[in-house]
Amino acid sequence: MKPRKLLQLYVGLLALAVVTMGLIQIFRALHKQAAERAASRDYDAIRREGVLRMVTTYGGAGGFVAPGDTTLQGFQYELCRALAQYAGIPTEMHFEMSLEASFRGLREGRYDVVARGLPTTDELKAEYLFTDPLMTDRLVLVQRRDSGRPLVRNQLELIGRTLYVPRESPAILRLENLRREMADTFRIVQEPLYDSEQLIDMVAAGDIDYTVCDRQTALRAQARYPTAIDIETDIGFTQLHAWALRRTSPALRDSLNAWLRRMRRDGTFDRIRRKYYPEGK
Repeated sequence: MKPRKLLQLYVGLLALAVVTMGLIQIFRALHKQAAERAASRDYDAIRREGVLRMVTTYGGAGGFVAPGDTTLQGFQYELCRALAQYAGIPTEMHFEMSLEASFRGLREGRYDVVARGLPTTDELKAEYLFTDPLMTDRLVLVQRRDSGRPLVRNQLELIGRTLYVPRESPAILRLENLRREMADTFRIVQEPLYDSEQLIDMVAAGDIDYTVCDRQTALRAQARYPTAIDIETDIGFTQLHAWALRRTSPALRDSLNAWLRRMRRDGTFDRIRRKYYPEGK
């Protein structure tokens, strides 16, 4: 190839590379701007778009499909769908087993509300906004009645035991604090594959000895295993449970609180709660 043509080729390739790099930078900037807008959107932006994106978990506490049925149900799912009628905004439901994935989607603007029974701890409140409390609950130890050993009846009796909890469970913070208070005398295993209800199934089957979950989840499980499991040992104090939002969504938080108060006044909230949590408050 002649030097002149070779030079023209090099110049053309260089120009193409410069243009390509410029386009990449533009696309990155546009993507960043879109992500920032999504991560900071509040009630007005949600109303304009016409959809409220909510994420919950699979299972009785979130959403599930019962065997032999095709209809989605679950406490959080039904509460979100009922709330949409009060808000006048369609809800777009998403499901995540991972609590961290739910929070990440919230921070990135893919979700507007994490609709789970989240304890309103100081650590979480430093990073997220919370609605008014939906329910009160407390952590309990789930153990097998016929294990052949005395039932654990106080926290000091946890010495030498192994407690299984779902990975990223809200119970982990309380258990870690308790373990430090007891000089690391019991083990905490964070199970990556199973949720609280599945871990209770494993306790009942004898696959593991102990799990820790909120009392309402334990009560639902006890209906399935009335003689197999014991849930009478408290692990923590009563906690307030609520939904989480981005700190950039104060107007949405205020709107959610107003809609939830209306649902409480007309009995809708209690009707849904009693269906899944007969002893809830």
